[in-house]
Amino acid sequence: MSELGKTPFVWLTFDESGHLTGGIEPLRAIHALMEQEGARDLLILSHGWKNEHSHALRLYRSLWRHCLPHLPASRPFVVAGVSWPAVKYPTDFDGAALEAVLDTGALAAAGGGGAPQDLDERRFEQAIRAALPGNANLRLRRLARAAARDPGRVSGTALVQEMFERMAAIAEEAGQPDDPEITGECAAIRRAAEADPMQLWHASAQPLAGPAGRADGNGGALGRGGGGTFLAGPRATIARLLNQFTYFPMKIRAGNIGQMLAQYLDPQPFLRDKRLHLAGHSFGGRLVTACASRLQHLRPQSLTLLQAAFSHNGLAASSPAGAGAFANVIAEQRIKGPIAITHTHNDRACTLYYALASRLSGDRTLAVGDAGDPYGAMGANGAQHVAAQRHAGFPGAGGGGPVSGRVNNYLADRDIVAVPGGPDAHGNVANAATGRLLAAVMTAT
Repeated sequence: MSELGKTPFVWLTFDESGHLTGGIEPLRAIHALMEQEGARDLLILSHGWKNEHSHALRLYRSLWRHCLPHLPASRPFVVAGVSWPAVKYPTDFDGAALEAVLDTGALAAAGGGGAPQDLDERRFEQAIRAALPGNANLRLRRLARAAARDPGRVSGTALVQEMFERMAAIAEEAGQPDDPEITGECAAIRRAAEADPMQLWHASAQPLAGPAGRADGNGGALGRGGGGTFLAGPRATIARLLNQFTYFPMKIRAGNIGQMLAQYLDPQPFLRDKRLHLAGHSFGGRLVTACASRLQHLRPQSLTLLQAAFSHNGLAASSPAGAGAFANVIAEQRIKGPIAITHTHNDRACTLYYALASRLSGDRTLAVGDAGDPYGAMGANGAQHVAAQRHAGFPGAGGGGPVSGRVNNYLADRDIVAVPGGPDAHGNVANAATGRLLAAVMTAT
């Protein structure tokens, strides 16, 4: 329990089904530490997209190291770190290509500098086995191989239709029928699959498009020769489709574990007179927001979303995309103090990859990921269609402190950036500026 220096720390480790390892023992440990330290503040942190236990520990250590100097010495904290099984994309070749293009600024028509190539057979086989493991997916693996050999309408249609059925089953097994973000995306895919299954195939066949103003000037997609080539062909198309087998379970699991976290926290009488702070990064933002949405007896003091990977309409009572999955957090004033949300288009994971994965229904306009995109992410644009205090930068000597009882959208263009040779912007959320922001949120009156 010494992993955050001198600050008492407890792991809250969840399995894939959302059960807490050790049952309520970690909560008893938190209680004992709060009594021992005389602490009235408990911070629960959650990691997100593509992170494992070791990555989570580095995130928590760094964020807390930058946060601690800005907290009153007379106000002791206990910190709990969530560890949950967040799944990686088995094939992320588009990410590497897009980063090469945007980093170098070498914009050209798709395939410029050399015709795009397909995935080779070895990488294709690795992709399908990673995305479709076990006997339950044997038929899908066979369909994927058949579609790669003969990418015609019959094989492609069969693959897409069966993929949809499996994705729908995953969503149903997760037991979140009341989550409009998940059900809405599944419904969009269902409509597209029923109208023309090959629409999904064609949507996945196209190289990634950039945000508005970053295309080739002729309406084409971004592309580049050499190391930045966008892969194209039947095997690359299928690999993009198969990524949804990790994207959807990961997104669903974050919400499910957040709900389970609420069930574990709510009955704990020792928390009734304490200040509970929730903070999450990426899909961890979805996890802690789901927790706040499901708490019945506890009202967290603050909620901090660092480049959160869920819908930017998620807190809205109404929007062009419908009611948000967590609209009750605002409508029912579930948070006593401030809600702080960082957002920047420096974050490619939220601005591009999240939006593209969420819109597999086939709508791939070049305005992908911006504030007007119904599939845009919180970490790209902040909370939309809610009354929000908008901050041009993080708290500092010039002000910008969070307003208690309000949603605070923090533009992070200056503070959450890619680090040369280090983390990309999406992962660079444990720096001095974000630590200062978290401290300001937790100490706001």
